Amino acid sequence: MYTSCALMSIFFGLLYADTLPSDTLPPLVDVYKNEYQPCQSNITFDIPNDQKYYQLLLFTPIALNTWNQSFYLWGLPLQRTPMASYVQHYLITDSYTWHEARELCTNKYGGYLKDVMNAADAARLKSLGGNNEYWIGLSDFEQTGVYAWDRGLNQTMQVLNTSGFNQWPGGKVPPYDSNKQCVRMTKNQTWALADCNQKLPFLICQRDANPLPTKKYYIYDQNCFGGTYNITIKVSPQVWGLN
Repeated sequence: MYTSCALMSIFFGLLYADTLPSDTLPPLVDVYKNEYQPCQSNITFDIPNDQKYYQLLLFTPIALNTWNQSFYLWGLPLQRTPMASYVQHYLITDSYTWHEARELCTNKYGGYLKDVMNAADAARLKSLGGNNEYWIGLSDFEQTGVYAWDRGLNQTMQVLNTSGFNQWPGGKVPPYDSNKQCVRMTKNQTWALADCNQKLPFLICQRDANPLPTKKYYIYDQNCFGGTYNITIKVSPQVWGLN
């Protein structure tokens, strides 16, 4: 727990807060800590490779000698402008077949046709697509009768969990139809089989967050005067403040 601290992230820029309640912070893992870091000195550390991490956070108590302190990563300034590595959604309002929509999501946006894994996904889609009909990333064209989620061109599709969340009418997969191997979201917010060659006027792409690269990190500071300062550097497998 840090009070009266400066919080910096290479994704969120530099943020200041008098207090940071513990319930506002994501899970954090220490990668560097020094209570007596010399001013204007180099810091090196590695990102753990046990899982993917999406945010790098620097904690330094505010003091007279660090009031205007700034940090540089690999020679580039850590900006004050908030930025984030997070899941992004794109609503496209042009007509495409399912396969055209899939190609667009990968080739233009670096992602895939949106999935609907839970109620939160369904609510997000409704907020984006409204009561329009649009393609979602579900189809059985790879294996007849086995519905799976698009994960991008040349990527293995993720088989639908038939006992999990779904929006099939009545909660049941409809009878197989060889002429309808793709799935659209209806105006009633239910899934329906559709001809993959049909053109729908809307689609939603998803691009996932990019994890921090697992290479050696070099950070140094400027505008720190008077000897030493206290710094802790942490990483998080989640993006702070975003779902």
